[in-house]
Amino acid sequence: MTLVKMPVMNFNRLVLILTVLSITLSLGSCDRYRRQLEERHAKAEKSDDSTIKVGIVWPANLKAGLFREGIEMALNDINRENVLPRPMELVWYDETMDLETSRKVAKRVAANTDLSAVIGHLDSRRAISAAIIYNNSGIVFISPLASSPYLTNYGFGYVFRNIPSDKEIARRLAEFAGHKGYTRIAILYHRDTYGISFSGLFYEQVRNRGIEVPFYKQYVFDTKDFRPLLAELDMVPIDAIFIADSVPSAAEVIRQYHLMGGENIFLGGKNLDSELLWDVADKAANGTVIATTFSPEYQGEATQRFVHDFRAWYGKEPDFVAAQAYDSLRILAHAFAESGTTAPIVVSTTLKLIKNWDGVSGDYSMSPSGDIVNKSIWFKEMRNGKYHILEE
Repeated sequence: MTLVKMPVMNFNRLVLILTVLSITLSLGSCDRYRRQLEERHAKAEKSDDSTIKVGIVWPANLKAGLFREGIEMALNDINRENVLPRPMELVWYDETMDLETSRKVAKRVAANTDLSAVIGHLDSRRAISAAIIYNNSGIVFISPLASSPYLTNYGFGYVFRNIPSDKEIARRLAEFAGHKGYTRIAILYHRDTYGISFSGLFYEQVRNRGIEVPFYKQYVFDTKDFRPLLAELDMVPIDAIFIADSVPSAAEVIRQYHLMGGENIFLGGKNLDSELLWDVADKAANGTVIATTFSPEYQGEATQRFVHDFRAWYGKEPDFVAAQAYDSLRILAHAFAESGTTAPIVVSTTLKLIKNWDGVSGDYSMSPSGDIVNKSIWFKEMRNGKYHILEE
């Protein structure tokens, strides 16, 4: 059997170019960044009655995901429980969809030395670019959603995330496919940094397990009619379809596939964990299986308390974005409390030493590289508008 040749993996090159460009630009600003670091540390050492300010970077008009709700609920809980000696205050920054503008926002955040830390950025591409700026200016940065393995590969001292990398999620999805007995899987991916990287990681994992990939195709951002691509896919015998994309575009692919009579299930990652999947694809979404970081069905005490309070506050079910956002602010507050200061160097060291922290998505630990370890990954199946945990 002749396998489809894997597309050229240009994500590595893209990240390298982005990194070199950002570092080059930052070299001319070393003195400014050093002053920001020193001023931030000096302000942290002062004992006063001011609030502890944390920057939050997120697109103000984004429809997908309950990020703002998760962050605001965490802030309320932190201040209500008196976790910290001083109240915490959020300073919001609107991140646009344009990468260059997003980088300018990161520079504004770094220049605000009243901030003790920053949380956010929509995706890995923006987070990696911003991480260089934050690290140089000595501000602790936690990303709840940047799952690219590259974010924590540069030895940054102040950069963290509380989500597993795409490499780990791809590995678990490949294990799931093997457990189900799949022998032939098609791969569809959106031609962006997430789609290129995630599809490549999944390809490597399934091929290592002897699973064939007879169909490996991309589509671009402005695609509206997927029927030519799906008609081509229909000619290939397969057991399942892996899709590396986000909603709503991934949901539209799934909807059109089933309208054309397709019967195979879709596999995907955390970017499909949204109510938008059902809103767009409707019944065509039934049977879709995802690997993600949160399930409201998990019976852990912290999880059930979070789900109960979230429903009471917002009248809706929390999604994985809300859980990731909530945990990111809570673990930061935990590090502040354990450190006894907001001084970045002390807080970053404290974060790296956290073990078995009880988050709403389960227990996990932080690593010296700023990554997380031992975090639960849930397999969920869409059934009539709601995801349900699958028994492994």
